Amino acid sequence: MTTIRRYGDSPYNTVVIHGGPGAAGEMAPVAVELAKSQGVLEPLFTGRSIAAQIAELNGALAQCDGPVTLIGHSWGAWLALLYASGNAQSCAQVVLVGCPPPNEKDAAGINEARLLRLSAADRDKVVDITAFLDAPDGDKDSLFSRLGQLINRADTYDPVDDPAPLVDYSYETFAAVWPEAVALRRSGRLRSAFNDLKPPVLAIQGDYDPHPASAIDAAVAPLPNARFVRLDRCGHTPWREKQARTGFFNLIDP
Repeated sequence: MTTIRRYGDSPYNTVVIHGGPGAAGEMAPVAVELAKSQGVLEPLFTGRSIAAQIAELNGALAQCDGPVTLIGHSWGAWLALLYASGNAQSCAQVVLVGCPPPNEKDAAGINEARLLRLSAADRDKVVDITAFLDAPDGDKDSLFSRLGQLINRADTYDPVDDPAPLVDYSYETFAAVWPEAVALRRSGRLRSAFNDLKPPVLAIQGDYDPHPASAIDAAVAPLPNARFVRLDRCGHTPWREKQARTGFFNLIDP
């Protein structure tokens, strides 16, 4: 059974969706802030396929009161997108934060951009960890956690001083779901999901995010009820940015 954290009081009409896949708990700071004005659910996804995670999301939405606002970060933005494209009646709004590009050609430089932002020592660590993750043995969740910390360092423009949330990293979840997601992007299914969106859409992308903002702007531009916002001096995770955090929360909780 999927663990679902509750924040604030009912009715619960907002659901935050973490990235990774396999980075359960990363959206806790967003849920805590939003819960000052509304009820929020934070599902911790463990499904080992996209279909399984969509089923988990559907189960979380069954505990909500009417149409909901989905706020998805990174991979979670794709999960929100895939769900909302087929379940418009359940969604009052879809908020895409740090969304990876839906077209394969726009994703080509993301990893390179990240590595160039790291020191030589940290780049070597990324290479070593990646090699260990490909090996048959080892504590892969711990390695995946360390890799996540390095990637977050590359993705952040000016991080807040608050401690990062406790994230339950699961490499097995990532290894099962992410290749399937990449195949969906390669097939054009993710681009089609953008085209199929009917609920209002708010897409938020930091100008320092290695996921190109221009690609997300282009993806939502044809939609009849969509808004794209590029945040200045902001990386991949806006709520952890000193200079963009306030603007981010003003957008998602006006």
